[in-house]
Amino acid sequence: MKKVVIGLISILLLTGCGKLTEEEAKTAALDSLENAFLASYIADGIGLAVFADQTIEEGDITWYKVADNYSTVDELKEIVDKGYKGDVADDLKETIDSKYKVIDGTLYSTGTGGCALPYEIETVREDLSEDISIKEIKSSKITITLNETEYTLSKKSGNWLSEIQIFKCN
Repeated sequence: MKKVVIGLISILLLTGCGKLTEEEAKTAALDSLENAFLASYIADGIGLAVFADQTIEEGDITWYKVADNYSTVDELKEIVDKGYKGDVADDLKETIDSKYKVIDGTLYSTGTGGCALPYEIETVREDLSEDISIKEIKSSKITITLNETEYTLSKKSGNWLSEIQIFKCN
C-alpha cells in the first residue's frame, strides 16, 4: 500500500498537479484552433485540393480525386473530433459525408468548394498565434479570446474542443 501512495505522490509532483502554464495553454489552444480551422476548411470552406482532370462520374455527380494526403473519410472526421464536439462536430461530419467519398480505394470529393475562411491554410497557426489570447486556465477548460470573441475549450480525450463553430463562412 505504501508503494501505491508513494507512486501517486510522485505522479502528482511530476505532473505539477495538472495545472497548465500560460504557454502550455496557448499551445493547446493553438493545436485545437488549427484542427478546428482545418475541419471547417474541409467541410464548409474551400475543401481539399483536387485533381481537375481525374474524375469519376457516379449518378449525376462528378467526383474529383483528392490531391491531399488523405485516403479515407474517417481521417477527415478525426480532424473534426480534434477541434469540435457536440452538434457542431456532428454537422461538420455530416457535410464531410456528403462532400467526400472513397471510390475504388481512393478519396474523392464533389469538388464543390464553399466559402473562403478568414485565414490562409498555409499560415493559419502563425496568424492565429497573433490573434489569440488566453483569458482563463482551469484544469479542464481554457477560455480564449480570438478576434474579440470569447471561446471556451474543454478537454476531452487529450484534445481541447469547442462546442461552438469558431470558423464559419462569411
